[in-house]
Amino acid sequence: MQTFYFTDPGKVRSHNEDSVIILNNENKDFVLAIADGMGGHKAGEVASSIAIEHITESFEQLEKIGNKEDAIDWLRLIVKEINDKIFAYAKKHPESKGLGTTLVIAIKTEDYILYGNIGDSSGYVIKNNILHKVTKDHTYVGMLVSNGKISEETAKTHPGRNLLTRALTDLLIALSSLEITAFPKSTIPNIIKTKGITIFIITTTYPSNCQMFAVSEQNPPNNIKNLLSYLNFI
Repeated sequence: MQTFYFTDPGKVRSHNEDSVIILNNENKDFVLAIADGMGGHKAGEVASSIAIEHITESFEQLEKIGNKEDAIDWLRLIVKEINDKIFAYAKKHPESKGLGTTLVIAIKTEDYILYGNIGDSSGYVIKNNILHKVTKDHTYVGMLVSNGKISEETAKTHPGRNLLTRALTDLLIALSSLEITAFPKSTIPNIIKTKGITIFIITTTYPSNCQMFAVSEQNPPNNIKNLLSYLNFI
């Protein structure tokens, strides 16, 4: 199994404040994560790096991910620990007050696929050759869509579309809860399989910038770049 990620600032930003990681172990457990930082004085880059570095350190201490319940417990634990680290960093570096990051993370084992997300970085799967978003954006506009107040089409241009209701940050500790989406083993062969891509994530706020990665059986670099171009992200 091959892994690959591709990053591009997209059509609006000149640079990314994102951090990305792909991890795997001898049990063929894969962890794929992207954190999209926010905050001035390069604080966003710091926050996203804190998140990804902690995920890496924690995963490397695990012999295996375990069952789905074990994975969910691990995700919730590392999210709390990341938030604690961001809070501690901001306390030590007051000039970085307000730093934070979104997070989208995917776990793929032999038995299940699981997504966790905070903020507006998104997880997708492919089913019947159609791209499906499987995470919910934690934004003011996302809340309006969920409550039926506005349509998804209206949400794309709403002035409050980038206002987060959840993030990993020194200011919104109470709002940093992780949302989980899981797929059991029985659905994996039917849900994620097209043109060699078996699992991938795109982040952040379209069309400002994007990152994407895949666990793939064949030629993931070309698959990813072609799909990003097709979606008009780059």
